[in-house]
Amino acid sequence: MARLISREFDASKATYARRAFTANGRRFVAGSAFDGRLMSISQRKAKMLFDSGHIGHQTPAPVPVPTEPEPLTLTKTDELDLLEDMKELRAIAYAEGAAIKVSKADQRQAIRDNRG
Repeated sequence: MARLISREFDASKATYARRAFTANGRRFVAGSAFDGRLMSISQRKAKMLFDSGHIGHQTPAPVPVPTEPEPLTLTKTDELDLLEDMKELRAIAYAEGAAIKVSKADQRQAIRDNRG
């Protein structure tokens, strides 16, 4: 048995074309806006199109919830980022008492951790 869905036509609500059809010499494709008042279509004719399934009421789009923008994080650069020579980085680590590491990034981080 078919399930019947109760749909009531309301002329004050916005409508759209549910399927392709022609009305008053104008071709509508599925999903396009249908304004019967603008085209001088009577409410009776619009209700007939609604009941036949050619047009439907447009459901309001959900309003997006505004979110706060991500705070800008400024990266702190120091003189360690400018050094590309591993010997200089190890000399600084040795002088400051930081751990000796193999990679440049790890060596820079070890010096920063030691500085506190």
